[in-house]
Amino acid sequence: MRPTDWANIITVFHFLIVAVAVGAVPVFAVGLLTGSGWARNFWLRLMHLLFIAFVVGETAIGQECPLTTWEREYRWADGADLHEVDKEPCLARLAHNITFLQFIGSMTIEEMLPYYVTFGLIVLLLWLLGPPRWPWARRDETPG
Repeated sequence: MRPTDWANIITVFHFLIVAVAVGAVPVFAVGLLTGSGWARNFWLRLMHLLFIAFVVGETAIGQECPLTTWEREYRWADGADLHEVDKEPCLARLAHNITFLQFIGSMTIEEMLPYYVTFGLIVLLLWLLGPPRWPWARRDETPG
């Protein structure tokens, strides 16, 4: 396998992580609105909140995601730049362009920060407006 093939695998994996993190917000919102118990799962919601906080914090200090670093290094090994994906397979191109918001234009970490902070605030707001069920809280049991 060429280094670019590994870069393509990483970019699709990266996209899937981003898709789950972003897609979780409307899914949680709908779950909360419909009263679904899973939408208040403490551990699921905590992992989501901490993941988003990590991404926002990492971006705020100017640190690049390790997946981005690995993708860049694999593309460089084949003599390409991080965003040179025009000749790559459709799935890798699509995943890369969505993950890196290429439809907006090539952006630096600093330029992406407002998007990440806004998304982080949405996740925090969802946590506050539809708080999770604490695992140590006593559940009221109704006699059957």
